[in-house]
Amino acid sequence: MKLRKPDSSVKRVALAIGAGAGLIALLAWAFFLAGAPSGERVNGIRIVAAAQGYTRSLLVAGRPIPQSVRLDELVAHGFLKPEDVAAFHGLDAAVLLASTQRGPQTVLMRVRFPDGTDLMLLADGSVQEVAR
Repeated sequence: MKLRKPDSSVKRVALAIGAGAGLIALLAWAFFLAGAPSGERVNGIRIVAAAQGYTRSLLVAGRPIPQSVRLDELVAHGFLKPEDVAAFHGLDAAVLLASTQRGPQTVLMRVRFPDGTDLMLLADGSVQEVAR
C-alpha cells in the first residue's frame, strides 16, 4: 500500500488549527507579560479567517500579497471587528501572509510590545519571545 502526501487543503486546515492553538498560547503569554484589563477578548479563529479573506480579496483584485498584515488593517478593511482583537489594543500585532520558510519554526504572527519585545507565534504552536 502506497502512502499519499496530504493535499493542500489538508495542509491549510492543519495550519489553521495550529495557528488557532498557537494564538491562544500567544495570548496567554501576552497576558502574563503585560496583564490584560478585564473584558478584553480575542478570537483566533476569526483572525485566521480574516487573514485568509484578506489574501483572497487581494488575489481577486490582482494585487500583490504583502508579507504581513496588521490586525488594525484587518479591522479597518472590515475583515475583523474591534472586539475580535481587543486584547491587542495598543500593540503592534501582525499576521504573516507570505513566508519563504516552511516547517514548525515558520512565524505565523508577531506582536510587538511598547518596550520593543516581540512575541512570535510559530507554526508548531509555540510562542517565542525575542527581546529588544
